[in-house]
Amino acid sequence: MADTSSPVEEGGATHGGGDLKRKLDETLTPGEREGNELGEKKIKEEEEKVESGGDGGGEGAKQQSEEKEKGDDACFAYSKRGDFTSEVFKIIVKGLPAFFGIGEVRKHFEVFLNVRVCKVIPVNRNPHRSRSKPGGVFVTFYDEATRQMALEKLNGYRYKGQVLTAVKANAMPDPFMVKMSREKSAEELKLQEETCTEEKLKDITIPLWKMTYDEQLEFKMTEIKQQINEMVAGIERNAPNLRSWFAAQRAKNDGLPVILEPIRRCEKPEGYRNKCEFSPGLHPQTKEKTFGFRFGKYSEGSVYVGSVHNLVQVPDRMKTMVRLFEEYVRESRYDIFDVVTQRGYWKLIMCRYAETEDELMVKIGFDPQDLKSEELDQVRAELKDYFENSEKGKSARATSVFFHLMPRRLPPGGTNPTVELLSGKPTISQRMFNLTFDISPGAFFQVNTAACHTLYDTVADLASLTSDTTLLDICSGVGTIGLCLASRCGEVIGVESSEDAVSDAALNARRNNIENATFHCGRAEHITSALLNKATHSNIVAVLDPPRAGIHHRLAATMRNSNLDRIVYLACDTKSVMQGFNGLTYAASKKFAKSPFVPVRIVPVDMFPYTKQVEWVILMQRFETLLTDY
Repeated sequence: MADTSSPVEEGGATHGGGDLKRKLDETLTPGEREGNELGEKKIKEEEEKVESGGDGGGEGAKQQSEEKEKGDDACFAYSKRGDFTSEVFKIIVKGLPAFFGIGEVRKHFEVFLNVRVCKVIPVNRNPHRSRSKPGGVFVTFYDEATRQMALEKLNGYRYKGQVLTAVKANAMPDPFMVKMSREKSAEELKLQEETCTEEKLKDITIPLWKMTYDEQLEFKMTEIKQQINEMVAGIERNAPNLRSWFAAQRAKNDGLPVILEPIRRCEKPEGYRNKCEFSPGLHPQTKEKTFGFRFGKYSEGSVYVGSVHNLVQVPDRMKTMVRLFEEYVRESRYDIFDVVTQRGYWKLIMCRYAETEDELMVKIGFDPQDLKSEELDQVRAELKDYFENSEKGKSARATSVFFHLMPRRLPPGGTNPTVELLSGKPTISQRMFNLTFDISPGAFFQVNTAACHTLYDTVADLASLTSDTTLLDICSGVGTIGLCLASRCGEVIGVESSEDAVSDAALNARRNNIENATFHCGRAEHITSALLNKATHSNIVAVLDPPRAGIHHRLAATMRNSNLDRIVYLACDTKSVMQGFNGLTYAASKKFAKSPFVPVRIVPVDMFPYTKQVEWVILMQRFETLLTDY
């Protein structure tokens, strides 16, 4: 409950704790408000019971009150188990500017307070909030002493001209227990079990499973056409001067503002995923310990796990591994991890499959709980013996077996344990375009290897590569795009923020005797400009395969103000396309001096059969060059 015992100074005016509390509540999201209200109701009920000196309502009221208390207690039980959770050391800070960066605020607080902050979460997650409404954050710490010190220092502190206020905040309720507390009867719980069927799991993971493959492609093309119109409408709002050009394109392209080519098929629509992660849980009908996919989110009240054995996207080699490991765990003295109680040990199976070499990697996640080091060594030894010496274990034909300790929470200053190789090779090998790629447990690799050939051929087509082209591979990962296309261009320059990925890319280049590709570690928005100046060919084409959040505005500005004329943009859904386009398509301004990039041609590639997703390959070109090319 918020500490409202003393007035708080804010902007020169003194307010009582209740007034401040009301102001804080005005900007809470419904979920955050619910968390505070549940905690406050609990305390208020306890106070009223003491003041009344009795139950105040007879046996019926007493029973009802006890049931309600049990429900509320369950919602906060996680904060009283004795396990560390920073939720019990939380404050809410108000008075920040209406728009602020979470990372910037976190860094400022850590420097000012001279402590390590655990979490910083925005109070109001609505990006369209009014500029006049003050911003706020929840901040959590690692102990009570630090929380008290933060309250003292932050109250009345000026940040960018704003006077801050800070009060204690309640722990958020467990979202699963909140959901369960609303269930009205055992019949409803039974109904939930009955609806968690094989068909429902298919609806969640492969929603187009009832369609033939040709019907799936037709459905996706219809969706793509609608999404293209929505995408271009957003571009036109930010760059009104492009409207006449898009109108002319609609007249040429059957009403579409860009050239849309037919979707490119996946040659192997079943068993195509080369990486899957399987979670532990109970099967809704048999109640057996199962590794598979969840039926829904924990916050929606779902903890059941469905079997993967009838899902067409999962390769048979992975299904065999899951079946064998389920049998191993069911006989183990250690239980599966329970997301509700946070107890249990077996936490994850991750499989990677390299079909061309028929190599299978498995990573086993294990929560150590309070086991001693010698007990963990015994777990490792038993796993190693199972895969190397037992008939069942050997029948899985695992090329690489890794063990990963996955503790629930790390102590202050702690680091995640490394992934340990128990048996076999440290990597598996996959061949593409007559090249061999070594894949480690954490390496990024497209999930559909067979469709990668189609995808990269499409990229090469849109990039119009020649021996006089420098291919700038931004967000290059382990270098698969650049290395697969290196023979079609004069030079490849890769940019990637992950040191491990850059090392893997350089290793893959050496292994395949590719000498015209270099990979550079750093944030793309910081080093792209310098790398563009080092290009050995004047014809530079950028390939951009960013994360879902899109590209940094500084990178967009760098690309806009460079000599680039063509970008091939990759995205797996419309939302990531729109987020990524921000800055690239804006009208010219002081920040974006040169003309915008405009999407002119889109080729969908079906990388994810039986799902609604499709990979967009988009050719973007400088607006000023369009009159001659289109």
